[in-house]
Amino acid sequence: GQAPMARRQALLLNEGELMNVQWASPGIDIANAQVIEIPIDILRGLQGYRVCLINNQAGVDFSRINNVESLKTIRLGQGVGWTELEIYYANGIRPLEPPNLTGLYPMLGFKRIDCIPLGINEINNIIEREQKTFPFMAVEPGLLIYYDLPIYFYVSKKHPEIAKRFELGLKKLKASGEFDRLFQKYHLQNIQGLKLQNRRIICLKSPLSHNQHQCEGPQTIPDFFKAPAKNL
Repeated sequence: GQAPMARRQALLLNEGELMNVQWASPGIDIANAQVIEIPIDILRGLQGYRVCLINNQAGVDFSRINNVESLKTIRLGQGVGWTELEIYYANGIRPLEPPNLTGLYPMLGFKRIDCIPLGINEINNIIEREQKTFPFMAVEPGLLIYYDLPIYFYVSKKHPEIAKRFELGLKKLKASGEFDRLFQKYHLQNIQGLKLQNRRIICLKSPLSHNQHQCEGPQTIPDFFKAPAKNL
């Protein structure tokens, strides 16, 4: 699972020899190792937006799901050790947890779970890859689960010069517009068909986040997720 691997990577980062840079979410073992955090979200918050992979023959009514309490009434599935589990637990939601992602697909087929929340940048690729084996797979069209889950680079404290180079490089990419261009090229095309701005957003507070203002006020989709993928 993800947790043992993260612990191993944290140890390697502490040593700073075989591995000196890794990307991760705050709050997991890698982020708590002896590292320098570079607090520029390399995925612009993308990792925290989730839509449901569903069984289109199950007939589950998702239209009534519009807040955290109603989200508790459907059965979610997540892999053992996934970072997101801590977020669901903190919101009173206990997903079913087979050992890995592929174990979730038969559970969805047998209607033991109703939804596998997957990243908006990965769900279409997963359906394309798995639909021959699991023809019932579909994207639920109306719901968007959001939590604060940035992805940062972490550099071993034994290599502060690498951390400085990474931070300077990322700031230059952002200032030049190249960061946005790369984001569009590698991510926007994957999410265009999900019509994010038409979905009901359910915000979950994350215990892993440093953000003190989570889920305050109306939840909206960042404009750069809505922009047409062009000039790639």
